Amino acid sequence: MAQSPCSMTAGMSHDVPKNAVPPGACLIRGGQVITVRRSEIADLARQPSPAGAPTLPPRFLRHADEQTVVGVRAVLQTLAETASDATDLAYDAVIAASCRAGQPTAARTMVALKQQGPVGVTPHVVPQCSLHSPASAVSVGLGMHGPTIGVAGGPAAIAEGLLAASTLAMSLAATQPAAAIWLVVTGWDTTPVLDDEATPTTDPTCRGFALRLQPLTTSGPLPESAVLRIEPCNTRESADRPAADPPLWEFCERLTQGRATSIGCGRGLTAVLVPGELGFGVGSPTNAREAA
Repeated sequence: MAQSPCSMTAGMSHDVPKNAVPPGACLIRGGQVITVRRSEIADLARQPSPAGAPTLPPRFLRHADEQTVVGVRAVLQTLAETASDATDLAYDAVIAASCRAGQPTAARTMVALKQQGPVGVTPHVVPQCSLHSPASAVSVGLGMHGPTIGVAGGPAAIAEGLLAASTLAMSLAATQPAAAIWLVVTGWDTTPVLDDEATPTTDPTCRGFALRLQPLTTSGPLPESAVLRIEPCNTRESADRPAADPPLWEFCERLTQGRATSIGCGRGLTAVLVPGELGFGVGSPTNAREAA
């Protein structure tokens, strides 16, 4: 007999006392939303780090994919605003979840390969346009030595990123309790339209957010600060939960407004973001000109 979608998680919440820390829960210790037009991303890649953030090597993002540039900037902006609270990044982990990253560059590469052969194709497309490229850029650029993971790649980027972060938090809470997890999610509002030469003919918005997550141990009560936790489905009813999982632009808006949000993670699980007294600590969206 087939099991219900929630049967695999039955008992998960019942084994944890109310207000206790469930497995995989994380404090949300700040973040940033970045909103940029496609035409502005090249300039954003050349901008110096914001005051208070670590300095990247010159031209570090020269060959990076557009979504990588946006994701790295979101992390730098978060660090600039929480510099006194994030002094040691050595053991931090990075999880980057993108939605259709690398497609414009891949299209240009295919056109160049057809027209010019191998000499017309840059080798940078391989390391810069893979699923793991955004996470690797954050990790290498900021000297992080914790786990570095790329997930998603499609429209479920938010859900897969949140679930991956909570899963990793279970092990980091025991092995590296001082380490943070940087969750970076990026995507286009609408995918850029390309002509026959793979030249963009539209100027859509690329946006992303970074959240600094601190894994919690299960030995204490659930704090009243902003928290991410994973729950089995049908165990939480919230008037603030949207009818369907929100798109990236709406999720970013809810973060900046400090609104509680639930995202279905598949297989009977729901990621729940509960704001603290000051919301999620995520400032207003920053665009390319404001990020300088």
